[in-house]
Amino acid sequence: MIAILLPDVTMPYYANLLESADQVAEERNYHLLIQTREYKSSVLRLIEEQRVDGYIIRNSGAPEVDRTIVNKLNTNCLPFIFIGRPMDEGVLSIGVDNVGGARDMAHHFVDHGFRDILFITGPPKKIDSNDRIYGFKLGLSECGIDPDSLKYVEGNFTQAGGFRAAADFFSRDGAEAVFAANDQMALGALHYFYEQGIRVPQDVAVAGFDDDFFAEFLCPPLSTVRQPMAEIGAVAVENIILMLEGSGIRKNRILLPTELMVRRSCGCGEKNKH
Repeated sequence: MIAILLPDVTMPYYANLLESADQVAEERNYHLLIQTREYKSSVLRLIEEQRVDGYIIRNSGAPEVDRTIVNKLNTNCLPFIFIGRPMDEGVLSIGVDNVGGARDMAHHFVDHGFRDILFITGPPKKIDSNDRIYGFKLGLSECGIDPDSLKYVEGNFTQAGGFRAAADFFSRDGAEAVFAANDQMALGALHYFYEQGIRVPQDVAVAGFDDDFFAEFLCPPLSTVRQPMAEIGAVAVENIILMLEGSGIRKNRILLPTELMVRRSCGCGEKNKH
């Protein structure tokens, strides 16, 4: 039995991961136990109940909580892998190259000639959002653009949060381009621009991160950074099985590449891809 503990399986972000994880587990004759409600405290309960042989856990963004979970798993000699960047080096993890993906988008924005750019961030303590901020600023710097010129407004990784962030900023200021730390917030920003009669990409370019299922079907289709969510689920289960069967894994940190998906929302033709 392998437990997968995630904050929300209704999000496409996690649905793709679970589909591939389930396929690999079935092929290898393992069962999955999926837990979302109070998933962080559920780890401790499952350990006490001794119902699970290995754990795949989404990092919580709360270092003290993750550290407690890691200590408990290690004490009980239970194999585990974190999805996302963990709080400490040496903790087994599988993640995506958030820094590299955001860096690529920064290069693409600069290639378009954008200099006045708004970044819609996630919550301040979210590792993924902070890595994307770092990568985007790194990309700007590499292109000779002062990273301190980047403007920020905070969202909460939801469509409503992206709408509010765009409304708060554009009601008092403007920008040539908007990069949102995920596609849900980019969708919210697009909704606000539509309501206000602000044309995308003619008046403002928009891009996101994730390549959610809806991104290519928006009007205009959304430029974004694709995460290999299906590969994350498959690789996580494969490595837990290696640990359970005594084969071990090759390294502590598995980092999967992202892919820039260039569509019309940034001003490119729909079929262009960099």
